[in-house]
Amino acid sequence: MDVPLRTGVTLHHFIAMNFEYDQEESVKLNLTPEELSQKYKGELKPTVEGKLYDVLSTLFNNLAGITKIIVPADFRSARGTKAVKCSVTANEGLLYPLKSSLIFIHKPVHYIRHAEIKFVEFSRIAQGG
Repeated sequence: MDVPLRTGVTLHHFIAMNFEYDQEESVKLNLTPEELSQKYKGELKPTVEGKLYDVLSTLFNNLAGITKIIVPADFRSARGTKAVKCSVTANEGLLYPLKSSLIFIHKPVHYIRHAEIKFVEFSRIAQGG
């Protein structure tokens, strides 16, 4: 977000959300037809329906003015997931490869553009068992 959310002294530049892929939702907006046509220039309808992530994206884009929504790309790991487990320093989390960047989901969230990457180090850590 251009203006991060603040919780105490902690700034949150990203909001990470996870949705069930097939969950459908319908939201009726409490706006007059005039408000919809004047403020939102026909981008919003009185009722927004569809997959939950599409509905929330539409509402964030139009009502809150948030235009930077990051969605995982077509990447699939060997196990069929959209992310791989990794660690940044001592923090374990999930690394999502995107079309022109990477995003590491943990506290804090790291957003890394491909152009900013100088090198990548792979290491295998033996797990006790």
